[in-house]
Amino acid sequence: MLLRVRRRFLVAVCVSTLLHAVIVLAAITDIFSLKLPVAVPEIELTWAEVTLLDPDQLQGAAPPPPPPAPPPPPAPPPPKQDGPEAAPKAEEPKKKKPPRPFGARGSTIDQLGPSASNFYLLLANRRLRRLPFAEEAVDVMAPMYDFRYLVHGAGFHPLHDFDYIVIASPNLLDITQTFLAVQTRLPRAELIAGIDRASAAEGFKNMWEQQGDLMIANPVPVEATTEDWDPRWFVLTKDNILLYVRPEYLDQIAEGPKKSKGKTAGGFVSKIAKIRRFARREPRAGLQIVVDDINASLQGAKVKGGGELPFGVPDKIEVMVEASSKPRSIVKLDFPSEEDAERAEAFWSDDVKRAIGDDTKLKFIVGPLYRATNVERDETSLTLRNRFGTVQAREVLKLLGGISQKMNGPTKKEVKALRERREALWQQRKKGKRLPSEALAASEAAAQAAEDHREDGARRDSAKEGPTDQAPAPAQVGEKTPADAPTPDATPPDEPSPEEPRADSDPTPAPSSEDSPPAPKPGATAPSEPAAPLPESGAPDDTAAPPAPPLGAR
Repeated sequence: MLLRVRRRFLVAVCVSTLLHAVIVLAAITDIFSLKLPVAVPEIELTWAEVTLLDPDQLQGAAPPPPPPAPPPPPAPPPPKQDGPEAAPKAEEPKKKKPPRPFGARGSTIDQLGPSASNFYLLLANRRLRRLPFAEEAVDVMAPMYDFRYLVHGAGFHPLHDFDYIVIASPNLLDITQTFLAVQTRLPRAELIAGIDRASAAEGFKNMWEQQGDLMIANPVPVEATTEDWDPRWFVLTKDNILLYVRPEYLDQIAEGPKKSKGKTAGGFVSKIAKIRRFARREPRAGLQIVVDDINASLQGAKVKGGGELPFGVPDKIEVMVEASSKPRSIVKLDFPSEEDAERAEAFWSDDVKRAIGDDTKLKFIVGPLYRATNVERDETSLTLRNRFGTVQAREVLKLLGGISQKMNGPTKKEVKALRERREALWQQRKKGKRLPSEALAASEAAAQAAEDHREDGARRDSAKEGPTDQAPAPAQVGEKTPADAPTPDATPPDEPSPEEPRADSDPTPAPSSEDSPPAPKPGATAPSEPAAPLPESGAPDDTAAPPAPPLGAR
């Protein structure tokens, strides 16, 4: 029922709307079609400016920024000018960084040895070999036992065969505690041959073993009576680095570096193959020395003669020497406290200056070095900087060489002989064109040939003189030697003499007086000197007895 009502309502509305629309349309058409005389007034419309308000601005918000201005067009490049009138473009000079002071970065060579060590030394031989005082630098290390054993005993030249040498030790007075590493340019076979020569000269032999990339050997005595006092082993790595280490480090070296180990006693194994990197930290340094944990090492030590030191003992000492003909040196001392550093600076400035001024010898020898030294203090550290001339550097090295000789034993004469032998062998090697084994083999062959020639000459001389059963008695002055007497001929003549000799006479025919000198008197001692000279007047000596005729002579 409701549906029908809605339908009827809708139909009624539509019909009503249609009818009204028709009526309105007819009325509009009639109005526009009629021409009524109605005056329509003219209406002028005036436009007024209306300001629109932004609701955001009314609430306090900032207006949006204006759009950016378009960038100006790039200026066209100036035309290029050809010919001599074209002006060259000026280049702006590059700013160069000022050079870093020598030794400013410090030394890190204490990472190249076992952690138990407190003395470390790095010698850059490849930077020293052309310096005018290179041999004096070698003489500082020449008295050391390991140096004499492995360098001179093997026939190596430290300046030309080795690039870098590392020495580390917890106790320099105990040779068996020394750790030695050498980076060399010699082939592996030549290194092994040289080490074998060095061991044989000391009465040892090396039993080499192959362990992966390593060659290891333990020098053992050849004779049972020889004491095996040195427990260290030789290790030759694949990087051509020779190590001389104690047996407790063999496992770490054989296993190699591992990340899981961290910083352990064998942590230096991964760094020893990077000697060149540590040396490049200060590329101008030829010698680096680090001594640390000094106070711990000197526990219980007393000052000689009693008393106390004028300042505390430093915990660490760093020394660097430049590889130059006029080398710069730097010595850095790290003290336990700032007070010790101040006292050390005052001691250097006052006491040392006074001691040099009171001694005439020190004034002329040490005075110039003292005046050229600059002292810098930074809290607990004291730094001494100096620059030596070539002559001064040579004299300082000679002084250090003398100290090394006293500590290690060889005399100055023996060190000089080692240097002469080293230089002679280098000349035999034709300055590196021959290996040590080749030069030594040629030298031994020449020496053996000379010995054989000498023995052959001695045999020929003894054959000419004839065998002697008994040595002749010493001759008296003025007597004749048996060489002046005729030599009897035991061979009988082919034809007998017309007259037979007497039974008691010598069957040997007597030589003529023209062929041989007269025989000595019977019973006279054969002299080894010629006859006594005549007097100055030239007259014969009347006291001398005339010689007797030979027996059996007619």
